[in-house]
Amino acid sequence: MRYRTARHCAQKGAAAIEFAFILPLLLVMLYGIVTFGDLFYTQMTLSRAVGDGARAVTLLPRHEVDPENLEAQRPLIETELVRSLALSVVSGVLGGGNYEQRQQRIRDLSDSVVQIGTGDCSGADDDAYFFHVRVTYPFDQLRMLPPIKLPLVGDTLSWMPTQLVSCAAAQL
Repeated sequence: MRYRTARHCAQKGAAAIEFAFILPLLLVMLYGIVTFGDLFYTQMTLSRAVGDGARAVTLLPRHEVDPENLEAQRPLIETELVRSLALSVVSGVLGGGNYEQRQQRIRDLSDSVVQIGTGDCSGADDDAYFFHVRVTYPFDQLRMLPPIKLPLVGDTLSWMPTQLVSCAAAQL
């Protein structure tokens, strides 16, 4: 009986020490999962929003769309982009708030990031009856979690993209 008690006392606290060794690794893994999830979700949301913007123009009657002046369709495209992004969780990174406040923050952001042009997304086909909508999203400024620094690795987000780009092409 004494042998079991002595052995039990020698093992006391071993689980706490093992947990202390494993906890940092588990936290870094959790951080990576959340960060990559945020990256993939944001890219997926951007792709859907850009597709919605391009689709809005294709739904217009043909006589209302001038292939030579696609900038005239910018308000319609931006309205669809903003609506689609404001309804997603990505807008929560922009500060939350009600739907109108999220729309306004995205509109302020969209002035410099929405490009409209003729041809497909690769730029190889410059056909006037095709157009593309390209959105560049500043992911480094609007990510969900801040970067962390690890002692041996350094900045954990130096390998993450700074911008996410999504493009959708449609035929007029």
